[in-house]
Amino acid sequence: MTITFPKQVKKPIQCYEPEEIKLILDAFSKNIYNPKSSRYKHSYYYPYVSFLSLVGCRPEEALALVKEDIRAKGDRTYIRFNKSYSKGILLPHTKTHEIRLFPVNEQLKALLTIVQLVGHREAALAGKTQSEMPLEEAQASIRAARLAPSLD
Repeated sequence: MTITFPKQVKKPIQCYEPEEIKLILDAFSKNIYNPKSSRYKHSYYYPYVSFLSLVGCRPEEALALVKEDIRAKGDRTYIRFNKSYSKGILLPHTKTHEIRLFPVNEQLKALLTIVQLVGHREAALAGKTQSEMPLEEAQASIRAARLAPSLD
């Protein structure tokens, strides 16, 4: 007797529309959905979420970035993605094991001039001095913003 299992269907990739991204970033910058019990204001995560929305990298890759990953090549500037965090461990590769160079446009350049890459996981691009960025809180905040009534 042979048992056959139904083929798993991959969920289609869902992307935010530009208007939704603006609403989400606005909610972060103004702490609109910030619970009173939160250790950090959502605006603390604004540079991080803004960076993710501009670059489209995985959160684990963004957390692994350091200053040396921003490189100039000729008259262009690039961000090099070649490592990531997984379960609190720095991996010497990305999920796909590929090194990617992402071109920095003017909007991203402006963001990078107001924040600092201060080291692995330190403030996750926010330029703060806290020693660790609780990614789970940021992801919960993103989910809260996505489920907000204004986005229905």
